Amino acid sequence: MNPVAIKSLPAVQKALSPTFKKLLSDNALNSKGSVIVNNYSAYISTFKVLGYEALGILSSPESLLKQLRGFVGFMYSQYDCKPKI
Repeated sequence: MNPVAIKSLPAVQKALSPTFKKLLSDNALNSKGSVIVNNYSAYISTFKVLGYEALGILSSPESLLKQLRGFVGFMYSQYDCKPKI
């Protein structure tokens, strides 16, 4: 995935609510925070409505875990991830 191309897509730019996007950015690692937020925005733009506020995952550990598993699977499918032998 090309992070620059992803960031420029209108659906990705509007995928997260501004408040949730700030929450993610403030809590992500500084060196990779914007890449992580952009990739997560791409995932959300694929499966959720625009302006996603994440109220369900913020209030339910089960929903958070389900969404994190989906996001990891999404990232795994987008990158050429091969297990180390």
